[in-house]
Amino acid sequence: MNNLTSAFSIYEVLRIIVPGFYFSLMLGQVTYHISKILNFNPIQGTYQILIFVIVSIIIGALFYAMDIPRWFKKHYSTLPSNLIEKNRESLKIELDNSERPYEDLYYQFYYSQEAPKIFKTEIQSGFFHLLMTMTFIGCVTIIIHATSLAFSLNVKEYYFLNLFVTIISITGAIVIYKSKLRYSWKRNYDEFVEDYKKKNNFIQ
Repeated sequence: MNNLTSAFSIYEVLRIIVPGFYFSLMLGQVTYHISKILNFNPIQGTYQILIFVIVSIIIGALFYAMDIPRWFKKHYSTLPSNLIEKNRESLKIELDNSERPYEDLYYQFYYSQEAPKIFKTEIQSGFFHLLMTMTFIGCVTIIIHATSLAFSLNVKEYYFLNLFVTIISITGAIVIYKSKLRYSWKRNYDEFVEDYKKKNNFIQ
């Protein structure tokens, strides 16, 4: 259990650091060229590294809190909370007055399962979240780089690198969802339904 908890912790940290570092790196190239045009001498040495690390963590935490995949929640056809909402009447589900009643109901079941089983789904959804976040960051920084190129800033190589990373990220997110995650969600939903029926003496 401790090993699984440690793995979860490391993975959550990576979901903050990787997007934050990447966004700071891409944006940093633009600010560097702007500072040269304005004859502004940026901070050098240890302080520059320290500021970069701090900014990366803060930005990464902001993207993490934004939970970008949730923006497309209604489009995930096998997401358990969506299926619960869809089949609420047939399952005779009574909801509380919480902000996210379908999710709350599902997660009560989900987190009661054995840790290894949860870990498998969390790994898949974690990679999906990371790649979706990287896709969003890529799209934002592509716009920034394209605008910078329009103003003759020398960021062409970073523009194409960013374009490549964005394409890889969206492709990876689609592959994970299509080949793994949607089936894991559906399987988890089926197990939720079975458990719910047993606990509530469900009669068809």
